[in-house]
Amino acid sequence: MQTKDTTQVKKVKNFELTTGTGDKCFHILVYLRDEILPIRVDRVLMAYAENGFRFITTKEATFIVSYSLNELEKMLGNLHFRINRQYIISYQIISKIYFKENTKLNIELREPFNQNLLVSKRKSTNFREWLTNPFKTT
Repeated sequence: MQTKDTTQVKKVKNFELTTGTGDKCFHILVYLRDEILPIRVDRVLMAYAENGFRFITTKEATFIVSYSLNELEKMLGNLHFRINRQYIISYQIISKIYFKENTKLNIELREPFNQNLLVSKRKSTNFREWLTNPFKTT
C-alpha cells in the first residue's frame, strides 16, 4: 500500500471536546515528538493494519498508532466502517463498488490511494446498509 509521509507516534488517545453549542467533537490525539496533534475523527479517511503496525490516514498524513483496529473502530464511530480484518474506511474515499463472487464486494478507492479493497462476505450486507446512511447513529 502506498502511503504519504509516515510519522512515528508514541501513543494515541481519544478525547471529547464540547463546543459552545453543546455539540461534541471527537479527536484522536497523536503524539509527535514533543507535540500533541488532535486529529478530528471526521478527517480520518482510513485506518488499517499492515506488517504488524496500525495506521490512521488523513488527507495530510499517515500516522502509526498504538491502538488495535477494534479500539479504532469504536473511536471512529459510524462515519467509518470496518470492511474486513485489516481495514476501516470512511465513505469519503470510496470511488466505485463492484460485486465479486456472489455477495463479496470490491471497493475501488479514490486518489491518492489507488487500490482495491475487498469487503468480506460476512460484512457486505451491513456495509451496503451503512452506505445508505453513514451518519446514522445506533
